[in-house]
Amino acid sequence: MNPDATIEYERTMISANQVVKSQLANTIYMSVEGESADDVFYELGDLVIKGSNEELYDVDDVQGSFDSEKKEATFKLRVNSNWSDLEWIEIYPRTTEPYCYIVKDKIYYQIYQTPNTQVIDDQYQAITRKPTNQELASGFALDEVIYYLNLQKSTEFKILTEFIGEEIWVNSTEKVMIEDIELMEDEVKIIFRLPDTYWPHNLSSLVLFDEELNDYARREGQS
Repeated sequence: MNPDATIEYERTMISANQVVKSQLANTIYMSVEGESADDVFYELGDLVIKGSNEELYDVDDVQGSFDSEKKEATFKLRVNSNWSDLEWIEIYPRTTEPYCYIVKDKIYYQIYQTPNTQVIDDQYQAITRKPTNQELASGFALDEVIYYLNLQKSTEFKILTEFIGEEIWVNSTEKVMIEDIELMEDEVKIIFRLPDTYWPHNLSSLVLFDEELNDYARREGQS
């Protein structure tokens, strides 16, 4: 496939010259020429690729060469996935939420947001409680457990199992699908379907809040 697609970025021309597809891996041959060629070249691994099947794909490897005098670069991106049935692809920069933290006593706290709120804003509230015996036994070292929440309380709360089959935002470009929720006597198991680009370990920081803003978090040693 020869897309022959070129865009201009800060007086720099970025061209996609060829796409080679297979059932195991795919290669995109590209070239960069212009004043910002070196900056563009070193950010290629952060690109996101969207296919005609609406799936997102991560760049697995970048290989190429850069001529600093001529300000030219030729390179190839490798994506390990089966694209044999794709009709088209789109390439664009990854846009993630800024890391929003509150600093208290030189400790950084993340701002949690409701599942379907795509953008973190400056409206948040603090929830504070004493650590449980289980948390203390697991090594929790602070005198208080503090959460900073950005939420829409009137619209986001509902029965937990009603989230089954829904997609929720995990950053500004990616959603995860909640495939199943198993309610057990002393724990809750949530099964997700993730896009190729999402790092599953991020889900370990998932926290659930009920309508009284009681928190239910993954404890140390739990999966």
